[in-house]
Amino acid sequence: MYDQQFNPYGGNLAIVKGYFKSGKVLALGILYLLSVVLTFIMTSTTSFVTIIYNVLDYLTSRGIDVPDQIRETIVSSSASSAIFSSVISSIFPILTAIAFILIFVKSRNASETSSPITGVNILYVLSVISLVFAVIGVVLFALAYIGIFAVGVFASNRNYSDYTGAVIAVMVFLGLILIAYAVVAIIYYVSCKNFYRSVKRSITTPVLETKGAVPFGVFNIILAVFTFISMSSSLVVLPGVGGFLFVSGLINILINIFIAIIALGYNKYISGIKQGINTAPYGAAPYQAAPGAPYNMPNYTAPQPQNPPYADPAAPTNEHKEQQPYTEQPRPQAMYCPNCGAKTEPGAPFCSNCGTKL
Repeated sequence: MYDQQFNPYGGNLAIVKGYFKSGKVLALGILYLLSVVLTFIMTSTTSFVTIIYNVLDYLTSRGIDVPDQIRETIVSSSASSAIFSSVISSIFPILTAIAFILIFVKSRNASETSSPITGVNILYVLSVISLVFAVIGVVLFALAYIGIFAVGVFASNRNYSDYTGAVIAVMVFLGLILIAYAVVAIIYYVSCKNFYRSVKRSITTPVLETKGAVPFGVFNIILAVFTFISMSSSLVVLPGVGGFLFVSGLINILINIFIAIIALGYNKYISGIKQGINTAPYGAAPYQAAPGAPYNMPNYTAPQPQNPPYADPAAPTNEHKEQQPYTEQPRPQAMYCPNCGAKTEPGAPFCSNCGTKL
């Protein structure tokens, strides 16, 4: 009949607020702000320049010589572009931090009019935009891959025919990596969108949803593992600034872990509530008592008073008249004005002749 569970309390807002008032939501918002601060520090100081120089030195040590003029051009152009890109890329983390802090504050407010829906809407919109960007990025990478593959095969056939098979093998391997990256990115952002959409629907509709919570949490755990591997390799490749990158990577790992905890915990929290308050969904068989002896309900109905039959009142008799004979009431005596002696009506307040008060 209906596919959703019945919520007898009718207070999904209070249920969702009960989960998101936890301190881990506030901690996640603070971690996003710290990641933005570290990004600005890294791009606005000599740390980024040091990274560029270390990369160039690493290339030189591998036999790839880069002239000094090209070095300076790479450093200056890379530094300016990095600062601009960091500003653009920091918009999403800042909005995400604001959204989680807003969700925490609104959930801590016990007022019935306080709702974390604004913060949830921000996260949902950001997830949709991220999904669109991910699809566009995958398409651009695919087009670039096809172009590079065609150029590589054409060049190998024209000049280095002996290496055609090797070039094709490398390009196929890169294509598989691209496909894997595309699948993971699309699934990750789809699960992100579904998770925040479920939270939004749980607040604004009678349905408690957890769709997307589990895959979103699992993918964040996977991202934390990959971030740790990347962070560890940076200590070896870039020893000069490896400590700074280690702190930045550690914050990103904590962000992924906290998101995974929130997503998986939300799934467990909502599932437990639905199992606890919903004994049967719509359309299920009604509750039936265990078989046993029939129970006879005693009759506690109080007896109703019986009204006597209606009878006309008895007519008066002569005997009643004899018992109460009529007696004529004495009439009031006439009065005379004490001033002029004129006769006045009984009970008159003033004399009609001279006007004296009686």
